[in-house]
Amino acid sequence: MAHFEKRGTKWRAQVSWYDEQGKRCFKVKQGFLTKSAARKWANEMEVAKDDNQISNQDPIFADYFKDWYETYKIPGKSNNTQNRYKHIYVLLQQNFGKTRISKITRRSYQHFMNSYGKKHVKDTVYKTNGTIRTCVKDAMSEGLVKINFTERINLTWNEERSRKIEYLNFKEVQKLKKSLLKDITPSYISRYMLLTIIYTGMRPGEIKVLTWHDIDFKNHTISISKSWDYDNNTRGAS
Repeated sequence: MAHFEKRGTKWRAQVSWYDEQGKRCFKVKQGFLTKSAARKWANEMEVAKDDNQISNQDPIFADYFKDWYETYKIPGKSNNTQNRYKHIYVLLQQNFGKTRISKITRRSYQHFMNSYGKKHVKDTVYKTNGTIRTCVKDAMSEGLVKINFTERINLTWNEERSRKIEYLNFKEVQKLKKSLLKDITPSYISRYMLLTIIYTGMRPGEIKVLTWHDIDFKNHTISISKSWDYDNNTRGAS
């Protein structure tokens, strides 16, 4: 049930509900010019209550991101993945400081991505924005924010830093294969690895951990069940 109170020339609205533990919670907002404006906000909160999308919490944006990825994203992940989330956390700290998540606007987030894009390539910009967007979507489901301020953002990037990959054509691959086979001996392990890539399309990390048990000479097949974990310098599941 909503409660309204006039303080001076402004109105204050309060809604309450009970959480999963049966504890009564309150959400308050003040500064409304009219009672009808306060009532409109309260009605929106009542709808949010029915959809379980209301919260009396308003964490700092960067802190929420840190708690989010530590809880849902990095357990069991590689060091490289963990470092990527930690790097984004530092970015949010540097750019938004102690700003609470409810105070982040689409405009302020756009400024952040504009600045970030000046120094990073397209793939990095898209991955970073995608990670933050997923976090904010979860914040919406928890009732911390009403809109996803990462939506409809114009992403830009640094073209000069982008690397253009040029692939070998068929004739160049045949020339490379011929060069690798010339005077090859069992001690030329790197040559055999490159030939395996050409013949099978396997990744270097998958080839690095192959054993004789993985090769079926009778049926001319190779079983891929593991790959090299470069982050931890160990063999891991593929």
